[in-house]
Order: sequence, then C-alpha cells, then structure tokens
Amino acid sequence: MNEIAECVDPLERVISYIKSLNLQSHFGHLLGNLSVGVGRLLVGFGDVRNMKYGSTFVCAVFDEYFKLGLMGNLAETLISSWKRRQTMLTATLIKIKTNLCHVAI
Repeated sequence: MNEIAECVDPLERVISYIKSLNLQSHFGHLLGNLSVGVGRLLVGFGDVRNMKYGSTFVCAVFDEYFKLGLMGNLAETLISSWKRRQTMLTATLIKIKTNLCHVAI
C-alpha cells in the first residue's frame, strides 16, 4: 500500500502543475488515462475511504472531455462507486443488527 501511495502523491502534484499551465488543450488528454487508472486501482480496494480518494482523481479530469463515449460511463461509475458501497455496508450492518436482536430475544 505504501508503494501505491508513493506513486499517487506525485500524480496529485502533476495534475496541479498541468492545470496551472492553462494549456489550450484539455489536460485530460495528458493525464486522463492515468487518472482513471489510479481511480480504478483505489476503487478496487473496496473500502469507502480508498474509493472516495480514487474518485477524486477521476473527478479531476471528468467534464466535457469524458462525457462522450465509454470513458464517460466508466468515469461516472468510478465517481459514484463509494456511495453505492457505503449504502451497501449500511444495509448489511442494519441486517446484522436486526438478526442479533432477534437471536438475543
């Protein structure tokens, strides 16, 4: 996990630097695939904290550039994945708590 963090931290600085250049072309052309790849990796860990963090990389490049085609669908899925996971975990906890209450009675 530390190795991944060491790779992700410089990416945040690169994204910030590229944005500060105010290029004529969209910076997603340079960093889009990399940002989505990092987002997919972090979302793949499955815990809400990493899923939220992964979605920030996708959000950084998601706008008109990604809304076209399959990449837009992928970006939207990655961005909202942590919300679905959190809802699923909450529902599971409620179910477990309900079952424990029935067993205790």
